[in-house]
Amino acid sequence: IFEQGNIRYLAIDAALDAPSAVSVQGETIALADFYNHRIILMKNGAVSQIGQEGRTDGLLYYPTDVELVGDKVIVADAYNNRVQIFDQDGSFQKVIGWREDIKVATGLEVFEDKIFVTDYYGNRVLVYDFDGVLLQIFEGEFNKPTDVLVRSGKLYVTNYGENSISVFVRL
Repeated sequence: IFEQGNIRYLAIDAALDAPSAVSVQGETIALADFYNHRIILMKNGAVSQIGQEGRTDGLLYYPTDVELVGDKVIVADAYNNRVQIFDQDGSFQKVIGWREDIKVATGLEVFEDKIFVTDYYGNRVLVYDFDGVLLQIFEGEFNKPTDVLVRSGKLYVTNYGENSISVFVRL
């Protein structure tokens, strides 16, 4: 942690195996722990876990990304081919993306009231509202997209398959 010119280390009392993403909201930190099939949540000095290995709602199978938004923890549940939403106490709330046959959910971006999801083998980016309603699909420009970012009216998508970044100017 770099703060006011000083560096200090964040001690995590959990054995991580391939941390794949981090999200910070105020003093709350969420880490996607890929091979341990869980999200580590650090809040007010306490460490808790969301999820464990499995295929049913509330369980995770290789989480690749995590976003903290308000009281929600949004998880790209890669090989369950979906996005899951939990509250910060770890209670399962809903699944997003199962109707659209996501191949592998790899990256997330929450922008305003939308959730952007990269679909690695589907070669697309899906956009949902918080109720899980599909709003838009971007496709035809990607080769194994792994992550997504929205800034200043532009959509940036990393493409693992061709070592590139796709940029959409108007959203």
